[in-house]
Amino acid sequence: MNTFEINKLNSNLIGIKSIVPDFLEIKNGTYGLGIFTKKSFKKGEIVYSTNCLVIPYDELNEEMKIRTNVGEFTISKYIHCCDDFLYGWDCFLNHNCNSNIKDLDDNVKDGQILFYSKIATRDIEEGDELLINYNHFCFDFDGIGIFNCNCGCVNCPGEIKGFKYLSKDNQMKIFEEISKEERKYFLEKLKENDI
Repeated sequence: MNTFEINKLNSNLIGIKSIVPDFLEIKNGTYGLGIFTKKSFKKGEIVYSTNCLVIPYDELNEEMKIRTNVGEFTISKYIHCCDDFLYGWDCFLNHNCNSNIKDLDDNVKDGQILFYSKIATRDIEEGDELLINYNHFCFDFDGIGIFNCNCGCVNCPGEIKGFKYLSKDNQMKIFEEISKEERKYFLEKLKENDI
């Protein structure tokens, strides 16, 4: 697992440090900064394992620094964080309704740190951008800087607002694809929101 270091000034979270695996790179692509692979992966193969910080969304600063072994970046809680999760370097994963990675069902929470792995949903070639479906891991993006989706996939809902806003049919399809931890989290959120 990668290290995840938290930097605070007084009680405010101002930055994190996260190590990008050697076989991945952060660079500009079709959707802005993204994560690209330097090697190929077969469908079902683990692409990477890492961790994130579990912290109430309202406790995050609007902007924070993420320091990696490949550079320092400014991230926005409105764009790079979702629900109560502050991701490390993989906050630069871009959305596509036909994603090529998803969570493996191996999430382990230790205090405020969540450890997880991503697996290939189809064969991924060297040089490909790693893409994830944001609706698979975020409950509610509405009003926090998420966008219209222009991926062109057959099942594209047109805008990315989070699991909460999907049709019941789409929610049920996603329930078959996401990890136990995410299913549990989404069920708790649905109950909190009387949905």
